[in-house]
Amino acid sequence: MSAERPYSRMVLPYYLGASIARVPRLHRYARLARRVEGQDHAGPPSQVAGRRGSQLTLDDGATVEYDDCLIATGSRAARPPVDGAEGPGVHSFWTLDEARAVIAGVQPGTKVVMVGAGFISFTILNAILARGAHLTIVEIAPRILPRMVDEACARVVAAWLERHGVTLRVGATLTKIED
Repeated sequence: MSAERPYSRMVLPYYLGASIARVPRLHRYARLARRVEGQDHAGPPSQVAGRRGSQLTLDDGATVEYDDCLIATGSRAARPPVDGAEGPGVHSFWTLDEARAVIAGVQPGTKVVMVGAGFISFTILNAILARGAHLTIVEIAPRILPRMVDEACARVVAAWLERHGVTLRVGATLTKIED
């Protein structure tokens, strides 16, 4: 269980780029800091009057009835298995706290290296450029956006990036990160 309050990770790039001032919280259905102690699964919803639905019992004794239950156990950003990936100044961009650390570290003129040139990277790179950073993108594939676009489209996007001062290193394998 995470101590983080629920929010939408989809808005983190907009928070980084300062197009929104804060990350909206999602509280409507959240039971914060509660663990499920038991589950009573009654099967599919019934049209029979009086039959109760499925139910969870929480660690504080409260119960929650449901028709469908989604167990969202969370995930975490993958770090490359290279020397220095856990060092200072190396950030993931998965949680609100990580976004805040990136914001604190990216000032005008900062040199930023982004590892990976896929869809998620592209949601973040405009925000980094908007903060006035100098950006280099390192991608192991022979072109950017390798799973999304063909080679011709990748060339168009690469040209746009280069016109905006981005240095591209494609077909490059990250082997070490030094402080």
